[in-house]
Amino acid sequence: VLHENGTVGLIYHSNIKAEEKDLMLTSFKEIPNSIMISCKALEEGTNIPDADVVINTSRNTTERQIKQKLGRVLRYIKDKEAKLIELYFMNTADEKWLMKQQRFLNISPENILWV
Repeated sequence: VLHENGTVGLIYHSNIKAEEKDLMLTSFKEIPNSIMISCKALEEGTNIPDADVVINTSRNTTERQIKQKLGRVLRYIKDKEAKLIELYFMNTADEKWLMKQQRFLNISPENILWV
């Protein structure tokens, strides 16, 4: 589906070699309309300043993990605006987790769009 719409999907995971990881990050930067899919391999220690959106489906439990994930896309570009999209199920423990994350990141309720 991605390819049919002119989007290149790159899969980044912990089992690929360092050279391949570097190639993935370079490709993501250079290929227009590319997306990078990763589980936990991009959570810490990797900067992705060319990304402007993180879509999160996993539940981090610590303030450090939450800030690290958002920090992947906020680094090194002055005045950059990035978006963190959280996918969750209503009326579940996910909602409590999102409130905890909101407090960690010091996000005011008017800056959250619930859909």
